[in-house]
Amino acid sequence: MKSIRITLCVFALLFTPILALADEPSFDSMTNIQIEQYCAAGNGGTREIEYCANREFQKADRKLNVTYNQALALIKANSAISPMDKSMRHKFVKAQKLWISFRDAECSAHYTYYIDGTIRGLMFISCKTQLTEQREKDLREFYLSTN
Repeated sequence: MKSIRITLCVFALLFTPILALADEPSFDSMTNIQIEQYCAAGNGGTREIEYCANREFQKADRKLNVTYNQALALIKANSAISPMDKSMRHKFVKAQKLWISFRDAECSAHYTYYIDGTIRGLMFISCKTQLTEQREKDLREFYLSTN
């Protein structure tokens, strides 16, 4: 009888992690709508939360790229009118590259601040998302507004 209990305990210890993994979603088998619903529900552990946060960052980054390209196109169109605008285009591109370096360095500092915690990855991704959304808003308001 004692050997059966020991066998059951060993079985439970060996297979509990495998059974727990069965409950975790496989994002590869989910549609975008299902992933959006899953992420909106706020379920999951660290891995799933970071995955969902990274999806938000990717959306913010795509939106920033669209706005950046629209502003750059506007600057290029104005370059045909004024030679000074060629300098503006160069400075605009340089500023964006420097901003990306700043964002990545700033968010790396956030990651390092939380280095001992499992939240560090989420803090890094959240920082990148927040700064990217703010940069997109700044570019849109300054370059694309009709003020």
